[in-house]
Amino acid sequence: MITEVLDNIGSLSADTILSGGITNHPRPGIGGTGEAGSTVTVYSNGDFLGTALVNSSGQWSLPLTADLPENLNSLTATATDLAGNLSPTSAAYSITVDTSSPVAMAIVESMSKDSGATPNTFITNDGSAGRMIYGSLSSALADGEKVQTSFDGGLTLIDATVSENKWSALDMSCHRADWQIHTRVLDLAGQTNHAFVAGETLSFSNFTLVASAVTSSGNGSTGFGSNLGNWADPAPSQALVMMGGSQVILNMNAGENVNLDDLLANGTEPGNWANSGRNVTLGGAVYEEYRHDRLDAELLVQQGVQTNLV
Repeated sequence: MITEVLDNIGSLSADTILSGGITNHPRPGIGGTGEAGSTVTVYSNGDFLGTALVNSSGQWSLPLTADLPENLNSLTATATDLAGNLSPTSAAYSITVDTSSPVAMAIVESMSKDSGATPNTFITNDGSAGRMIYGSLSSALADGEKVQTSFDGGLTLIDATVSENKWSALDMSCHRADWQIHTRVLDLAGQTNHAFVAGETLSFSNFTLVASAVTSSGNGSTGFGSNLGNWADPAPSQALVMMGGSQVILNMNAGENVNLDDLLANGTEPGNWANSGRNVTLGGAVYEEYRHDRLDAELLVQQGVQTNLV
């Protein structure tokens, strides 16, 4: 009898294809049990596939040398023992072979938080999380197909909501630079029409910083001391909540210093500040950028100010 069909190709398919299952591998491994020494003959939809010898442990396997036909395959087997006796045909083990790619394409049409001069320009000055992406389908989805989106180059896949020929997805990523929207249509066998279909590139080309900056009134002997509590729960007058994180701009005089403490108010240290190596020019002044490796926090310190990581 046939006890297993194995699929070792395609990361989206299980290794064992259960009876009634689907695979994108046209040559799965077929195996089963029988009387030691007997010869098993395997068929698909009544057509001969090959023979296998049952080993001393009562196991047999049949590697296929030709592709199974697309769609439903009803696999059956008979066994002939050493005396030449033929067994009844085994119960059917049915699998569906699907190696064809989906036809429908998921097209990106628009997004929320678009700040371009005209609608649907895919230019934004707001990279915060919670952006809705909208699109259409080039044709209807087949049974079992779905639209997937990615906003991080394919590292994370999100199932879209589909209604007739329209789809939508929620982007919960925070973006700090240009990025792309990728889409694909996936079927039950793990086939896609393309690995990804690139959407539009989104740009911060119209981005304008508006924030209440923290300005020092010291004479060089005083400094600005802060712990992470200022960024975990920033005061509206001191922090710009932008792109899903907290950003503070410090305007100070050369020779003054900034002490950045890694400790929260409760004494815990969830991570570390570090200079990102990136300089930002705002209003003619150059700022060095400091970022925290665990919190979504950023500090811009005017160039020439001494920054101490404590």
